[in-house]
Amino acid sequence: MLSRKQDYDGALKAYLKVLELDSKNDAAREAVTALFIDQGKLTDALNVVQRALKFNPQNPRANFLLGVVYMAQGNRSEGLTALNRAAQLDPSNAKIQVQLGKALQLTGNADRAITTFQRAAQLDTKLLEAHLGLGDVRLQQQDYAQAITAFQEALRLDDKNAYAYEQIGMANKGKDRKRDAIDALKKALDLYKQQNNAGAITRVEMVINGLK
Repeated sequence: MLSRKQDYDGALKAYLKVLELDSKNDAAREAVTALFIDQGKLTDALNVVQRALKFNPQNPRANFLLGVVYMAQGNRSEGLTALNRAAQLDPSNAKIQVQLGKALQLTGNADRAITTFQRAAQLDTKLLEAHLGLGDVRLQQQDYAQAITAFQEALRLDDKNAYAYEQIGMANKGKDRKRDAIDALKKALDLYKQQNNAGAITRVEMVINGLK
């Protein structure tokens, strides 16, 4: 933990030094913003990225980070606006599309979220988060068959993804396919145990017990 903090502090000092020498350095401001986001220092992140946008309002990465900060703060309207702007400025960036899809889902725009996640998957066929996001929206819509398909695509990219197995279990539960649901949930449970993820272990065990 200490080593990670030292890594953050060292990187932050380095980027701040760069900004002392070049106050308009986009890459340094973006890096500082990302570090602050990782550390949960959202107010600091917001201040840095807003300053970056004053120098270059058409910077897609800065608009993307602004959207991420706003969403983390619970300011969904401003977050969605910033992520939409980022996607317009850099339409071929799959990771921006994924974050936009998540924001659309959170703001109740399920159909647009599906289209956005699908676009992300087309832009980068190996982007796991695109398939997981698509599966989440399909599951939320109770489109269980399509949800399972999306999570299976995710498992083709990462066959140890506990979350994908868990959500396949939940989709099968929604289809009242208890045996299939339990099988998938048990796979998720085994993987969560390997990760020592106590919260997820408890959550999945409760669902399995409810299906027996």
